[in-house]
Amino acid sequence: MWPPRVTATGPTAPEDNARMNAWNHLIDLWCQLPLVWRASLLAVVGLLGAQQINRAIDRLAYRPRGRDPWLPAPEGLPSRKWSDRLPLWGWWSLRRESSFHGRWFWLRPLLIELLFPVAVAGLYLFEVRGGLYPVHGPVASVDVLHAQFALHALLIALMTVATFIDFDEQTIPDEVTLLGTVAGLSWVSLLPVSLLPTIVSVGYVPYAHHVVLTTATYQPEWKAGLGGPQSWPPWCDTSSALVVALVCIFAWWLAALPKVWTMRRGIGRAFQFAAASVVRYRTWRLPSFSALVMAMVALIAYGRGGWYWQACFSSVIGMVAAGGFTWTIRLVASHALATEALGFGDVTLMAMIGAFLGWQTSLLVFGLAPMTALLIAVLQWILTRRHDIAFGPYLCLAAVVWIVAWQRLWYGWAVTAFAMGWILLAVLALSVIMLGTLLWIWQMIKSLAGGR
Repeated sequence: MWPPRVTATGPTAPEDNARMNAWNHLIDLWCQLPLVWRASLLAVVGLLGAQQINRAIDRLAYRPRGRDPWLPAPEGLPSRKWSDRLPLWGWWSLRRESSFHGRWFWLRPLLIELLFPVAVAGLYLFEVRGGLYPVHGPVASVDVLHAQFALHALLIALMTVATFIDFDEQTIPDEVTLLGTVAGLSWVSLLPVSLLPTIVSVGYVPYAHHVVLTTATYQPEWKAGLGGPQSWPPWCDTSSALVVALVCIFAWWLAALPKVWTMRRGIGRAFQFAAASVVRYRTWRLPSFSALVMAMVALIAYGRGGWYWQACFSSVIGMVAAGGFTWTIRLVASHALATEALGFGDVTLMAMIGAFLGWQTSLLVFGLAPMTALLIAVLQWILTRRHDIAFGPYLCLAAVVWIVAWQRLWYGWAVTAFAMGWILLAVLALSVIMLGTLLWIWQMIKSLAGGR
């Protein structure tokens, strides 16, 4: 379960290294370029990617606005030119359509194409210099660092699309979250070393430093030490774990199917209405395709065994744990407030983040999101007097914070919290109950105040 060629961990199995040879060879060629050149080239790639992000924000929205420069101009406006499709300059040129789209419509996509390449280059410099690892601890080899960077860059691109669509419409399209979950699970299963690292120091295990995969832990049985014998129960490598993974994917598929659900006429009728709505509106295609691909990836990873299966299984558990926890919060809060507290897009978004970052990190992301939401919501209220909050962007921002501040936050205190094992799960369950109780009391107070 250890990444290959990591200092202070010892050699890995020859067959595992052979499977990584193609990736290692590619990274060796890439690293022959000076670091500044590599960062500059990635900025160019990031600029091209930002163009596609802007296109996705417009095209995947529930109500597309026709701002994509590759589309024909709206009726009554001058035809769009080839120069309108150029990065940065194109949006400056499209200011002429402000009378139709709004005065400052061009500013946000221009800023995305300006800042996203800078962010990609900055993230690359941060991660390849060992920014995810303790200052005085071992740092993984360059092939591992590049695998982690690629995974995080892909996640940030997907979250950027989800963020701005959610800001605009308070919806998150399934094309982003469902296919993003497939992409995350597939990438992690192909390159297990891309998972976030946990380095455990003396006091937990009898080694000076011990590098393990952060998400390679199904059950939090950490009493024998993080990364010790309890961190990966042996049954997780058996066929029983494969069955669990496939059941989790099936449950994710059922949850992701857009459907009408009502219990007014009993549980039997509820299932009938749900099935009829899925067939009638043809909403089964994307979730079914996504679930089929994930099941195939899980079977292939299990056949390969070793860290491929462990990383895949960890990603599946991260997907289900993150989505399930968010869904639980959604149900509890909605019941307590008698109104929808979170959209289901937030659930699928967290499932995607869990597939990329693992179950531990996804819980930490959800815990940090209210703080990021509070800061931006206050600013939003001051500027626009809007009270509504799209929670998805704050989940995305919290995920970015955890990636960038991983060295300081995880090794500083979070790793100790997960050392509590089952106590942590009990604390989380109690927190959900307390949240529901407090929200119910708050709703009662509002009702009484309104009655007066």
